[in-house]
Amino acid sequence: MSSTRRCPSCWSALPAGARACAACGAEVTVARWRAVTWALLLIALASGSAWWLRGWLADAASPSTESGSTPAHDEGAPPRRAPEQDGKAAVAPAPVDAGEAPAANTAPAPPAAPDSAPLEKRRLDIVARDAKARTLRFATGFPLGGGVYAVPANALNGAAELVRGDGEFVAHDVALFDADGVALIVDAGAGEAIEFAPAHDLVAGAPLYVLGEKAAKGPLARCGTVDRVEGPGSVAVVVETACAERFLFDARGRAVGVAPSQAPVGASARVVVLASLPERLRSAHPTPIALLNSNVFDPVGEARRERAMLYVTSGEYAAALDEYLVAIELEPRLRDECARPAAACVQLALRTARLQERVAQLLPSLEHAARQLDREPLVHYAYGLALLDEERAEEAVGALERARELSIAPDRAMDDALRAAYLHASEHARADGRPGDAVALVEGALRRYPQDALLLKSLGFAYYESGDAARAREILARVVELDPSQERSLSAILAALTPDAARGRPGDAVEIRFDPKGGSIRSRATFDDRTDADVVIDTGATMTALPTSVANDIGIDLRRPVRMVTVETANGKVQAPVVKLASVDLHGARVTNVEAVVLPDGEAGLSRPLIGLNFLEHFRMTLDAEHGVLRLAPKN
Repeated sequence: MSSTRRCPSCWSALPAGARACAACGAEVTVARWRAVTWALLLIALASGSAWWLRGWLADAASPSTESGSTPAHDEGAPPRRAPEQDGKAAVAPAPVDAGEAPAANTAPAPPAAPDSAPLEKRRLDIVARDAKARTLRFATGFPLGGGVYAVPANALNGAAELVRGDGEFVAHDVALFDADGVALIVDAGAGEAIEFAPAHDLVAGAPLYVLGEKAAKGPLARCGTVDRVEGPGSVAVVVETACAERFLFDARGRAVGVAPSQAPVGASARVVVLASLPERLRSAHPTPIALLNSNVFDPVGEARRERAMLYVTSGEYAAALDEYLVAIELEPRLRDECARPAAACVQLALRTARLQERVAQLLPSLEHAARQLDREPLVHYAYGLALLDEERAEEAVGALERARELSIAPDRAMDDALRAAYLHASEHARADGRPGDAVALVEGALRRYPQDALLLKSLGFAYYESGDAARAREILARVVELDPSQERSLSAILAALTPDAARGRPGDAVEIRFDPKGGSIRSRATFDDRTDADVVIDTGATMTALPTSVANDIGIDLRRPVRMVTVETANGKVQAPVVKLASVDLHGARVTNVEAVVLPDGEAGLSRPLIGLNFLEHFRMTLDAEHGVLRLAPKN
């Protein structure tokens, strides 16, 4: 029984007796078996055993034997052996002409792989870019004629435009899109079309070849075989080597289609036949690539995850982070798969943003990541560092505390960042006139770092500014014990905080400590011996001033002012009442019968009392701005 005879060049099936291939035109030699048969007959007669010739004679009775046929064999006969003469060497069979077919029991040789050179000439190197002109990926395309070229469908994922490698043309429209593997892009200058392999020329078992991603000389690499032809528009192929999103060719170098992105080795994958696309193209309408993305790729979590990996490859870590987060939102099952790479992107994106001084622009993405990846300590750590960079220290404390809580073994860098966040948050609270908040922040930090001298120093100043002199002295004395180098800078305030100096004795000088980095001198004063308030000491203000709310707390009747004056405010000029205070006491520096102008509260007016020169002129004033000390000594 004979097997199907095939062309040795293109592997197409041949009819019996054919001398040339109808598909490729290659000549096919038909064996002239009569001469061979007579030679074998003579050998058999000479050896005295002719039983094994019956199968050969049966084949010789036909006009010709196909080169791929297998001779019949008598099942009852013993195995065939080479004819021998008694004790003599076997007689060699008659030589066969070089142009004749190989021996009948030799399998047909597989067809030679097509040469890559003609295809390399027509290959198009394509660059896919997003809406911000960032490179997403590089792809291979081939012209199909009619002003279009073909690319793998997945090359459009995230793209807004495709650029030919030579930079001659930027395409923004897709002429035809098939999600199973191929897209046709509008480009009038794409070049000379490649040759297609129609579906009816493809047979089961025919080999398929793939063109490498980089230019190479020599034959194409085999990647699989045709499994079955499903119709004029598609074939199923058996994948032998990795070829996802690559162009497939037959043994004659004709394009068959593009392997889909999901084409695992050993599986059968559906491939759209390129030869069928020109017909479909007639009824298609060009669509912007960006619009196709919004409808096809954007709503799919897997597509967004793949897009994130493309951004990572090109070093766009902030964009990759956003894509990972969207992928998780679209498909929560991807959370475990995306969490670690997204956390890595957070770290790399922050590093890049710091170098480019764009941390503020990255903050919304980091905040989103901290919500989505709540169990990832590195995400909270990076978010906390970014908040600290943007001087949002109180928020940074929360993020860094969360990072430390999630970390199995917090490192020194994380602890240093958390301490810095607490210190900055305390300074900001004191600068805003919130010493009570500053105390609460630092006390929380000291529960974690009880022996930290800088935190204790900040707490001492916060107590001092809140009016708790006794606790301020206690804490600052402990700072000197822990760090003796602080004694010189703290000696003046410690002296001022002694029991006698806390309220000041008549005739004694008063030293008021303040934060030299705060921008203003803040302290606390007592008005009319009954109302305490946080104040700002302004050496450039002529008159002491009170917000309306503080004046009401003191019990001043604003309907009976000493006089009215015109004052320039943020809202323009206003008439303000001048009142007389029975006394103003600033840490023991006391003046009676002090006039003060009363201004409206709020942004356009005054937020806290202001101590002006009509109080300060009663003292010899010495200001040490470097160390943050204001000294008020009696003039007498």
